[in-house]
Amino acid sequence: MKILCLYGYPDYNKGDSAICLGAHQLLKSIYDTEEIYFANFLWPDHPATIRTKAFYEAYNIKTIDIPSRNRTKYEKLTNILVNRDRGVSSFLMEENFDMVISVGGHFLFSKDSDIKEKIRNKVRLLDIYQPILEAKKLGVETGILCQSIGPFNKPDSIIRKIIDNVDFIITRESASYNEIRNKHKDTLASIDMAYFMSIPQVKKRVLEIDGDYVVLNLRKVLASGGYQVADDMFSKQNEYFARLTRELINRNKKVLLISQVTSSDPNDPEVDTILHEEFKSKYFKEESDVKVVKEEYSEYELIDIYKHADALISTRYHGLIFCILASGNPIGVNLSGIGHKLVGMFNDLDIVNNYIELDDAIISKAVSKTINLIEEKNKYNKDKYIESNFEKIKGLLLG
Repeated sequence: MKILCLYGYPDYNKGDSAICLGAHQLLKSIYDTEEIYFANFLWPDHPATIRTKAFYEAYNIKTIDIPSRNRTKYEKLTNILVNRDRGVSSFLMEENFDMVISVGGHFLFSKDSDIKEKIRNKVRLLDIYQPILEAKKLGVETGILCQSIGPFNKPDSIIRKIIDNVDFIITRESASYNEIRNKHKDTLASIDMAYFMSIPQVKKRVLEIDGDYVVLNLRKVLASGGYQVADDMFSKQNEYFARLTRELINRNKKVLLISQVTSSDPNDPEVDTILHEEFKSKYFKEESDVKVVKEEYSEYELIDIYKHADALISTRYHGLIFCILASGNPIGVNLSGIGHKLVGMFNDLDIVNNYIELDDAIISKAVSKTINLIEEKNKYNKDKYIESNFEKIKGLLLG
């Protein structure tokens, strides 16, 4: 069995790399094969590709370069019209893959507010899924493996084409399954690939903190494609975390702002540390119990940090997954209308109360609820959750 996975992203975002580490482990367990390749999303000499190759090489995971990753905007727009990429088609025939799948992430949703954004989203989706469209024309098995899907605010021809050209769709939580189950006949609700990572034992605690601590994580960019939090919601996020932090300090807890996302571009708005430093400077400049942790931690180090925290209050989906893998106390905060993946995952784990819907919440009530969740940790069975979903995925893929 020879499998092409789209894509092997660099570990700038630890959630992206965790998806790939887990996907490799899952597919290797199901198919008993070493022929699993992760396509590089960008061209061979791009800094992100160089970092990607180095990261996966350390885990003995194969990466592969595919054609058409360095196209101009004009070439990408033309691709929408012709809907063919013969370079990718030739590549797939030469490599003779048995399966081409898109792994993890959240790409298929319609959130377009104007024509410019609509075109941008179509170009982005074709850039991601074109190898699947070409594979389907060649009779190769295709699929979507453990992604979030939706919401769909309006019909979209490109999204419809992608859905029609995959043999199976496995979502990573039940809310996405409810979005897609009536649009594709072979669909399954499961979990995120990151849950299947092999987690090594940490011999020594990553962080030695004097006293109890809580970890916070803010964000500005939503999902894939660079969609940003609206200004009013971003302000609401900051006010919520500021009031929460003051309450935590009053309860003699340390507050750590820890990044999950870095970048080769120090000005990238997705980098958490930039937001954390701005937050600290604005609200807690002289407060020693509030610390911006600037170190870049691995996926496994983050798991260890969350294991010993009183809670992780996070706007990031994979940060919450790391916390669950640590058997910690995950509290999810949704900032905009694509947070159904948080609701879906928490509902599947039977801890849906651990979710703060900041769109609708009055700040004081949101803070009060969060404090209660920190003090009264809800129980969940992560091992049963992972094991049962492994069997479900295996049954569909081999069925």
